[in-house]
Amino acid sequence: MSEWFNKFDFVSPLTEWGMSMYYLGFLKTTRKPIVIKQYVSPDSWGAIADEMMRRQSECFQDEVRLFAMLLDEGIIEYFDYHMEPGRFFLVFDVQAACQLVCSDLKAENVDKAIKSAGVSAK
Repeated sequence: MSEWFNKFDFVSPLTEWGMSMYYLGFLKTTRKPIVIKQYVSPDSWGAIADEMMRRQSECFQDEVRLFAMLLDEGIIEYFDYHMEPGRFFLVFDVQAACQLVCSDLKAENVDKAIKSAGVSAK
């Protein structure tokens, strides 16, 4: 497993939306709550799996460029990403995730998950 994963504590799943799974996590260094988006690669793709992975990779790269620009402009507070064969991850601050990334993520539900995790952000 990549060293990249050591930066985060993955806490619990939040929702599945589109072709992605969203998890609550925390930055290990600051205990800041974050949302981790993982692109899902369904086993049911069968014969079109290679084409779907190529498209998923393109979408991922587009999102990386977009959110890097938003971070540079100060519109979002935190953004990170990681790609390895067949697995794509994006990491956002909670506000950005709820407002810009996934309409299925509701801030009040994420807040409840943070409280349930028993970890307070510093």
